[in-house]
Amino acid sequence: ACFSAPHIDEIGVGTHKIIPSHPGGGCWPPRPRCAGGAAALGRSRATLRIYDPYYCSGAVARHLRALGFEQIHNEREDLYEVLRSERLPQHDVVDTHPPYSADHVRRLLAFCAANAKPYCLLLPNYVCQRPEYGLIAPQYYVCPRKRYNYWTPKAFRGRDKSQGHVSALGHRTSPFASYWHVSLAPLRSSAPLAELRRHGGPHYCASISELPAGARC
Repeated sequence: ACFSAPHIDEIGVGTHKIIPSHPGGGCWPPRPRCAGGAAALGRSRATLRIYDPYYCSGAVARHLRALGFEQIHNEREDLYEVLRSERLPQHDVVDTHPPYSADHVRRLLAFCAANAKPYCLLLPNYVCQRPEYGLIAPQYYVCPRKRYNYWTPKAFRGRDKSQGHVSALGHRTSPFASYWHVSLAPLRSSAPLAELRRHGGPHYCASISELPAGARC
C-alpha cells in the first residue's frame, strides 16, 4: 500500500511512503480481509470497487490486482479538486493511508464521514488523540503482528536526508506504530470479528483498548 498525493510541492518531499504488500500480518487489514471483506460488502474480488484517493507510485493497484481485485481507482489526481468538481468515482469502499503531514488526515476523515461508504484507513496511532478523530466511528481495528515499516521512494527523498536501510522500495523508516481503522457501515451494522478471527493473521480488535500495548496511543 502507499500514501501520497499527486502534487509533491503541496505536501513536501519525504512524505511519500510505501509499505510492503505483506508486512508481518497481511496486505490490507486483510482490507477488510480480501475475499471475506468483499463478500461482507456483497461483492466478489473481481467486482469490489476500491477507491484509494492518494496516489504514490502505483503500488496500490499492483498489490491489489495481484490479490485478485480488479476494479481499483488510484489515479494521479488531486482528491480535493475531485471533490470540488464533483467527479468522485463510483466505489464500494475507500481503502487508503493518507499523507500524515499538513491537514491531510483531517480532510480524509471529513471526507469519509460525509461519504457514507465503508472505509479502511491506515493511520498512525496518535491520530486517535486528535479532535478530528471524532469525525469517524470505526467498527473495528486491525493491527499487524509485526510493526509496519514504511519506505520512501528514492525519487521523493530529500537530498539532505540520509537513511541506512535502502532497498528497491526506497528508504526504510518506522517512526510510529500504525494500524487500520475499519468500518463496513452502512452495509454492515456490526463488525464480523468472529469470522475474521477464524482466519488468524493480524489482531482484530473491537476497540482501541483491545489493541496490543505497543500500538495504542
